[in-house]
Amino acid sequence: MRDSVGNTGTASSASCATTDPAPDNDPPTPNPMTFASAPAAFGDAVITMTATTASDPALPIEYEFDETSGNPGGSDSGWQQVETYFDFELDAGTQYTYRVRARDSLGNTGSYSTSASATTDPEDGFVDITVGPGNTMTPDNITINVGDTVQWTFVAGGHNVWSGLSGAHTFFDNNPSQILFASTADPATTNPAGTTLEVTFDQAFLNNSTGDAGFDSYNYHCHIHGSPLHDGVITVGVATNLANADVAVSGTVSGSFTDTHTSDNVYESIQERESGGKPSNRHSFLEHKWTFNLPGPAVAFVVEAYHTPNAEADNFVFAYSTDDVNYIDMVTVTKTSDDDNAQQFSLPSSLTGNVFVRVKDTDQSQGNRNLDTIFIDQLAILTSAGGGGGDTTPPSPDPSTWSSVPTAGGSDNISMTATTATDPSTPVEYQFDETSGNGGGTDSGWQSSPSYTDVGLNASTTYTYRTQSRDSAGNTTAFSTSESATTSSSGCTPATTHVEALACSEVNGSQGRRFGRATITVQDNCGNPIAGATVTGTFTGDFNETLNAVTDANGVAVITTSTDVKKPNFTFCVDDITASGLTYNSAENVITCCSG
Repeated sequence: MRDSVGNTGTASSASCATTDPAPDNDPPTPNPMTFASAPAAFGDAVITMTATTASDPALPIEYEFDETSGNPGGSDSGWQQVETYFDFELDAGTQYTYRVRARDSLGNTGSYSTSASATTDPEDGFVDITVGPGNTMTPDNITINVGDTVQWTFVAGGHNVWSGLSGAHTFFDNNPSQILFASTADPATTNPAGTTLEVTFDQAFLNNSTGDAGFDSYNYHCHIHGSPLHDGVITVGVATNLANADVAVSGTVSGSFTDTHTSDNVYESIQERESGGKPSNRHSFLEHKWTFNLPGPAVAFVVEAYHTPNAEADNFVFAYSTDDVNYIDMVTVTKTSDDDNAQQFSLPSSLTGNVFVRVKDTDQSQGNRNLDTIFIDQLAILTSAGGGGGDTTPPSPDPSTWSSVPTAGGSDNISMTATTATDPSTPVEYQFDETSGNGGGTDSGWQSSPSYTDVGLNASTTYTYRTQSRDSAGNTTAFSTSESATTSSSGCTPATTHVEALACSEVNGSQGRRFGRATITVQDNCGNPIAGATVTGTFTGDFNETLNAVTDANGVAVITTSTDVKKPNFTFCVDDITASGLTYNSAENVITCCSG
């Protein structure tokens, strides 16, 4: 500063300022949004899907799922903070199409993902397929359960439908014995409009057909005019049941039953052992067992295995039993290398519940002493999808329990997690029930995730929840205990912690001595008590200790000295508070130190 005649004053101390940050106009990424899990049917009335978790500095991020087919029952999600959406009350056997987008808290909205479709399961085990006009079948790719019926209805003449294995468009000429079903006697003949062809994919059909056999389904490829112009697929769904334990009998085992759960070239192997007695009379032999628990009617046994080459024509036979006494042979493994192909044996539908599977060698002739090894890559028993008899036990734990009790995440949402349930009839589903009836509280409905966030809640309101689980056979646990959480006041987002209350006191010791004690109450900036926070503080005066304790559900921690003195005179001060996702702000403390 200077005056008009040039007299200049001393410069002030330096001071800084920062320009405002550039405005955030960018939507969350990825943009366009993508699906982490594409829409998939969950029964005949529900479709579920999950968006890719988006990232953006302007939290929270919200997602909107848009149903575009317009078919009855299809609904948009509206904006929500969870990445998963369940569309309920849909029509059975109907295709629905969805897309998803995301936005940040500033309203920056990304582009929609590509559209993806899913078709709900058929109702009451019946699916109608329309044939024509032209080389079309609608729908052309469906999944059904064992016992379901499919009917093809011809809306125009000049068409036929017949079935064979994948790509088998010349069966009529080359191998007619492999035709599974057909609407005409030969491919040159067509059916008039109004023709119907009905096929029930029951147990007998599966056992007698030549459909492609896999660990998860049977595929039947349907052709119009017996030509490659159109190839539809009917997948008869089956459940894959894996071994749950080994029963070692004879032989040297490497690996365990868990190595037979997937076809991944990681094997459980069993090597033969040698019998006793005179060397000339000895022979090699092997026996091993696995146990299964089938939740529904059996369809087939499937094994992918091979054994070491030998000159004794020694192979390995698999058999099953329900009592571990009487066994029925199924398949014999003769392969000496892994060709990644499975062998299969059709099982009676009456087979349910506990089942034993045994493998033994086929040659125990005296003098055959080579120690052969069998390698099992995958082992499974297929059952009808949807279950049936067998499993009547609900998942464990029963009643359900909480892994994380309901906790408010701000003024409009509460999150919670059930204890992960276990059950042989997978998948396990979870339901969260809001029981207070306060405005905005919503039940979750049945879902595959053990975690749930209830959004769109009212501020400063208490909500109460309980949870239960069920298995794929419909066995349901009892509800857990009810737990409550209160949303914070409107517009407040928990970010910091502070000391709301602090009191010093004394506790009786020995021989007239006294311990020092501090009782600390911790809250966040929204006034919510903080459970699970670690409070660290220091005693001075007649005590000289730095100690810590964890707050309870009411946000209260109690710290007591480890030594006692007569007529103590002391001070306690809070040094730090550590809480997940929150920062300690001592400036917000109502009190920091107390004396006793």
